[in-house]
Amino acid sequence: MRFKGELTRIGEGSVDLEGKPQKIVIDRVTHLGRSSKKKCCTSRVSMSTIRDAKVIVKIQPVNDDSQVSRNHAMIYPPLTEDDETFGVRDLNSSNGTTVNGKEIPAHRRIPLKKGDVICLGNEISFVFDLIPDEQNINYGLMIGHWGGNLKGTSQDVEVLKKELEKRGFKGNLITLVDNDATKDKILTKLDILKGYVTSDSVFVLYFTGHGTPEGYLEIDDHLKPVKHETLNAKELSHALRGFRGKILVILDGCHTWKMAEQLDFFEGAIICNEGKAYEGHVDSPDSDIRPIQGYTTHAIVEILRKEEHRINVKELVEKIREDVKIKTVQFVRLEDTAEIMIGSRTRDDALEFVRLEDTAQIMIKDLK
Repeated sequence: MRFKGELTRIGEGSVDLEGKPQKIVIDRVTHLGRSSKKKCCTSRVSMSTIRDAKVIVKIQPVNDDSQVSRNHAMIYPPLTEDDETFGVRDLNSSNGTTVNGKEIPAHRRIPLKKGDVICLGNEISFVFDLIPDEQNINYGLMIGHWGGNLKGTSQDVEVLKKELEKRGFKGNLITLVDNDATKDKILTKLDILKGYVTSDSVFVLYFTGHGTPEGYLEIDDHLKPVKHETLNAKELSHALRGFRGKILVILDGCHTWKMAEQLDFFEGAIICNEGKAYEGHVDSPDSDIRPIQGYTTHAIVEILRKEEHRINVKELVEKIREDVKIKTVQFVRLEDTAEIMIGSRTRDDALEFVRLEDTAQIMIKDLK
């Protein structure tokens, strides 16, 4: 049986994902370094010492006087298919890297075995483990912001979350609603999730709330009315850069097509609105009361309820376009993929990718 590596953070500051210990799944060469306030980390991946890194994981320090370097260590998967040996290499960090309490030499790949404890700068420790390669886990970040006057955003998040949980996301969906949906929290959660999502996973980013004509997402903290907070395409592109797997972005807000038009970061699909988005009372099979939902979210949920245990993104968008209440845009940026299939059964039918002869960008726009 093939295995992936897994690092589980232990000690102070180890719990940071919905009360769960932080984990970093290793299926590609992975760079570990201290989280930085700098907006761009492209200089890291271009450095000769870490040019083979495929995944960059930011480590949140315990305090301001962190012993973890911005370029601290690399974790390696097996070199060949017949090999099951993972490895760790210190990148000549300021405070070194230890394995089971013994400092390892810089720039030398040291083999790892199940149960080994890796410590970065005598501050942040991880236990190394092996997990079956067949384990396919999907994750998502679900954001709902009422923006001062919307009434259905929390309902949007709750209802769509229930549908995703049937399709391989159960227990792995983080929600940020209303005043919890600040820019700092959104970007922090995305950084953390980079360590969980692997190359055979699907990551869903969902937003319901106000959008600006420029394509910004409105995420004001209304407990601090002086502060006007938005999330723009450049910031979101940077946050999603480096995610493994396929990404499905759903933006149920006004003018979110502008956001989609400016995003430049990933292999996946975006469902969003052209022009204004609306919410209103909708029929619900779970209640006699007609709840308020965003029309785009409601259309997606209704379609998913008819498709047991799967999401075919291509078919989903085609069906959404038929809804007369909404105008949606499918913005597909896949180098070799025509469809994203998300399911909850086995690895084979949880994800299916169909190759396209034409690898150019595909855009389907509702012109009604």
